[in-house]
Amino acid sequence: MNHELIRPEPWQTCTCLGQWHYDRGIYERKAYKPAKQVIQRLLDIISKNGNLLLSVPQRGDGMRLTLPPPGPGAFVPVLRVEGSGIA
Repeated sequence: MNHELIRPEPWQTCTCLGQWHYDRGIYERKAYKPAKQVIQRLLDIISKNGNLLLSVPQRGDGMRLTLPPPGPGAFVPVLRVEGSGIA
């Protein structure tokens, strides 16, 4: 598959902020993918008729992760500007 082309049919891919499972070392180091990297990937995928499934792993005790700033809030300015083209 050529990831550089706009595809005529909708498609989906997925990624995770860290590992596909809880990794205490990543959690302790706050070594998740930076918001900028995730947003750039999201916009690239959307521009090619794609959908991004973003996985946020839970902690080992089942609690939600506390993501480092800006966390999920990083998407808000992008959606304000690009939201009508994304929806």
